[in-house]
Amino acid sequence: MTEKLFSEFKPSNLAEWKSQLIKDLKGEDFETLRWHNDNGFIVEPFYTAEHLSQSYEPAFTHCDWHIGVRTSGDMENINSEWLKALGHGAEAITVNAFQFGHFGEKILNGIRLDFIHPSFKASLDDLPALAAYLEKNYPQPLSNLAVNCGKFLPSYYQNWFDAVSNHACFSQAKLISSDTTLYNNLNCLPYYEVALAIAELVDRIEGLINKKLPPPDFVVEMGVGTDYFVEMAKFRALRRL
Repeated sequence: MTEKLFSEFKPSNLAEWKSQLIKDLKGEDFETLRWHNDNGFIVEPFYTAEHLSQSYEPAFTHCDWHIGVRTSGDMENINSEWLKALGHGAEAITVNAFQFGHFGEKILNGIRLDFIHPSFKASLDDLPALAAYLEKNYPQPLSNLAVNCGKFLPSYYQNWFDAVSNHACFSQAKLISSDTTLYNNLNCLPYYEVALAIAELVDRIEGLINKKLPPPDFVVEMGVGTDYFVEMAKFRALRRL
């Protein structure tokens, strides 16, 4: 097949698109569709190639970000909420390890952790139950796994890494994290959120170096707001930094 898709349609330029849109508005003001956002720029109701004043090379040729979901629902509904989210495009889940113990098998029923990117928030006391579940269901260590203890004080480093090293299932896991979802939920400004994520990571990596511990791989978790363009800029900025 050599014919290009949609080649039977006549090309349309920016003026023609706008003319048709104004006609469809049936007297409503076109300006009402232009969003003047809080960051000082205008979001148009549609875009064409003519909006580009110059061509841009992609900032990145691959993506290490994954769309994740976390839930604070009751134990009866967590599993169904995760399955629904994963079925609609989510690629990662965040699990509070205290939800384990008696609930581990139940809340992860039907979820293959080796096909997604699971992140577990765990304390030292949570690790045995979590390790038992992983070793039972996944004989080989998961390379897509993140296990971290949230608030990471310097006095905690050595005990954390000693405890994790006792379980082979954590041998390929990302063991430190920066989680700014709380700040996002509190309407933190995007550039503050980026600064806080980097500050957390630097603090933890420097703490590990001071303890003469090798910094492991890490994971960054961030919330997403409704300002589409600003959120894209936020993630691009963090990746570059």
